[in-house]
Amino acid sequence: WTAALNTVVFTNTSANAETYEWDFGDGNTSTAANPIHVYAQPGVYTVTLRVRNRCSTNSVARIQTIEVDFVSTREPEEVTFARVVPNPSTGAFALQVTVRQPLIGRVALLDARGRLLETRTEALPPGEHVIRFDAQPLNAGVYLLHLHTPSGTLVRRVVITP
Repeated sequence: WTAALNTVVFTNTSANAETYEWDFGDGNTSTAANPIHVYAQPGVYTVTLRVRNRCSTNSVARIQTIEVDFVSTREPEEVTFARVVPNPSTGAFALQVTVRQPLIGRVALLDARGRLLETRTEALPPGEHVIRFDAQPLNAGVYLLHLHTPSGTLVRRVVITP
């Protein structure tokens, strides 16, 4: 799948499928092979694709969790400083942030294709904070850390090396 703001283009990779049943996780569905769906709200959605063919009455389901974000072009005004250390990383890494006012932020780790790998909510009082991540389960590559706040979204890149 690919996404642009709240519009997601889903690409079916099923072999020999004849019918498709997409559930977008927001109450909407589609029977198209490669649907385009517009989400009304930002959030994390579990998308399910069920495929069937006439050789079998069984259905095969593929489930993917995605994060849809109406990306803000401005960084959050509550955040005065943010960086990822160490970067590049071979093990653990952290998002260091300094906030000027209390906030509840959602931190999301995405791979280079935009797939959501981890999400958590952090209550951050004013001051300096370190939000730690374990890179051991990650393959070498480029990842994105998003910090979503009421006033915007901060994005930082992290490189994982072997």
